[in-house]
Amino acid sequence: MYLKPKTLTLLLTAFLYSFGFYSCTKEDDELRKRIEQLESKVASMESRLDQIGANLVELEEQGKLNAEETKALQALTNDLVNLTNDLKAKDISQAKEITGIAERISELRNSLQHAVTVVQFEALNKTVAQLSALINQQGLDQKLTAKNVEELNKLIEAMSSDLEVLKADPSGANLDRPTNLTASQGRFNTQIVVSWTSTIAAKNYQLFRFNDIKGDYEKIYEGADTLYTDTATFTPYQNVFYKVKVSNSFSSFSNFSDVAIGFTSGSKYNRYLFFGYEGRQPGTLGLVLYMNVDQEDNIYLSDDYNAWLQKFDKSGNFKEIFFRGNSPRGTAFLSDGTMVVTNTQVSNYVKLVDREKKILKQWGTPGTGNGQFGNIEEVTVDNDDNIYIVDGIANSIKKFDSNGQFLLKFTGAVQAPGQVENPYPRGICFLNNKIFVSSPQNGLIRVFDKSGNLLDTWDTGVAYCSTIKAFKNNLYITGVDYVLKTDESGRVLERIGEKDLTGSYLSGIAINSKGDVIVSATYNRKIHIYKEL
Repeated sequence: MYLKPKTLTLLLTAFLYSFGFYSCTKEDDELRKRIEQLESKVASMESRLDQIGANLVELEEQGKLNAEETKALQALTNDLVNLTNDLKAKDISQAKEITGIAERISELRNSLQHAVTVVQFEALNKTVAQLSALINQQGLDQKLTAKNVEELNKLIEAMSSDLEVLKADPSGANLDRPTNLTASQGRFNTQIVVSWTSTIAAKNYQLFRFNDIKGDYEKIYEGADTLYTDTATFTPYQNVFYKVKVSNSFSSFSNFSDVAIGFTSGSKYNRYLFFGYEGRQPGTLGLVLYMNVDQEDNIYLSDDYNAWLQKFDKSGNFKEIFFRGNSPRGTAFLSDGTMVVTNTQVSNYVKLVDREKKILKQWGTPGTGNGQFGNIEEVTVDNDDNIYIVDGIANSIKKFDSNGQFLLKFTGAVQAPGQVENPYPRGICFLNNKIFVSSPQNGLIRVFDKSGNLLDTWDTGVAYCSTIKAFKNNLYITGVDYVLKTDESGRVLERIGEKDLTGSYLSGIAINSKGDVIVSATYNRKIHIYKEL
């Protein structure tokens, strides 16, 4: 609720009387004048912000502001209103400075940062950028001076004026704006590739990139092409913002596209060890499809050709054949160290094995029932020691408690548009109360809660996306040529081993307690270990 200027004057006067500010001295007269000047500026800001709010609604209705711009500017206006209300309620400290506004300044900085990246009208964008520069001045969150209030009032007045100009502009954009603007995210180490869909009648495009130092967008390309490779120097994994518009001439142009975000990758992992060679003897490798590590960082390799589960120490030295069985598959560990061992094409697909290799429990037969399996792939365990097993042929994830009691099942994979093969899930892991399932046929990761409800789906972009593991809020996904490291939303963080593993089909993966990434190059019969720098 706004206070009328007259009411504001009475409140300030009463406030000053309560602190004994009014006297018959000359200094008091000067103070009163400064107070009147400040309250006049605050009243002006109130009036301007009211008009800005009304204009934003009208400009969106006219199509001169898109929904994203309007939302950002409305949030900015609301934060300015909140600051103005605070100014009316604060001790003006001899009308020289105002304190206790840190929270409001922080809110303003956030809304300005967003607004300056989405506002397309050039004059308005410059005003917002100037406002951002003012609010981001060092120490402004500690105190606001009378000079700052005057500058703030001028910029709000400019912002209101910009909107009036935009509202009165009879021409506006007269061409369709570019669509499908994309920027590569971690695909390249030293460049970002930006592309967009061509539009009718477009002869010339202007591409802009946000400059963090200037707090504004700057033009980086102009021409007829709809693809641009940005080779500027970037900090790896730091977001870079782009937008593009058609600009044939002064009178033939479009609004800006939606903003796209890109970033470069960087090499944070180095291979420091690899071991293994092909053979049928203990310690050699046949076809390693899955792997895991125990609490001591010993490495367990599920070898399909040799029909055994081998144990190596963390340096790759062979220790023992831990388990023999047809087509060994994924493994996992319960919280007490009990190992979940799986294999396929036999009875008793699932076994719980202690450290001495004693079988404590086993279950599973061929079939489609709740306790039956077609072809087991990977397995994971949640924070309650529930066991989730991927049945590829049945396209299902089956959940059991730690005693082998069936709890539920849900669909693992879907058939993507254009996909010829049947849906087939393969990899699975548990992270932050979510179940992540990979599918090699389409590169999709499907995300479920512990009850099997679908939460999200995202595309890895990985050729033959295979197995998946989680470690410290990140995911590690195998495929061809590299291990993809992402956060849980799919944002790419690194392509591990991209130089060393080119041409390799990668399958089994494990992450040890130090965060080292252990991966099998299946047909090369090699185990590679990467350490983060």
